Amino acid sequence: MHRRRHRVIALLLLAALLPLTACDTGPAVSGRDRTPGWVEDGTGELALKVTGQPMPGTLRTTQLVLRHLRDRDADALAALALNDDREPYAVAQRWVEQWGEAAQKPALADFEGPDLTRVTVTVRFEGTADPFELVLDRADDEFGVVLPQPAGQ
Repeated sequence: MHRRRHRVIALLLLAALLPLTACDTGPAVSGRDRTPGWVEDGTGELALKVTGQPMPGTLRTTQLVLRHLRDRDADALAALALNDDREPYAVAQRWVEQWGEAAQKPALADFEGPDLTRVTVTVRFEGTADPFELVLDRADDEFGVVLPQPAGQ
């Protein structure tokens, strides 16, 4: 009789603990990092308002451009470029010089479109009269930046 009761208790405990073994134990144990991209890449820290109709790829690329401008990181900005006809680092460096200070402030990004291949984004930084024009082109499944010469260059 006692043996049967012990078996029943053991089976009940096993049934209660079994669902816990199937739980995700987190990135340290499972190897999967579920940190959102906007937290990892720092774009979540941007003070950015959006108008128009951004697509997920265009919004993400715009956020990365603004973050790199804010950080004054011409190398990272040049890495987003699609330009084949000019040196992207030189243009990115001029953008950082022209817009790096303004990028420290909150911004409003207005997405024109809905174009699936080329999108123009007009960015207005708080306290800055001139808008920052950003042109994004689709390359494969992602959007990259067309780096034109900054105004006045």
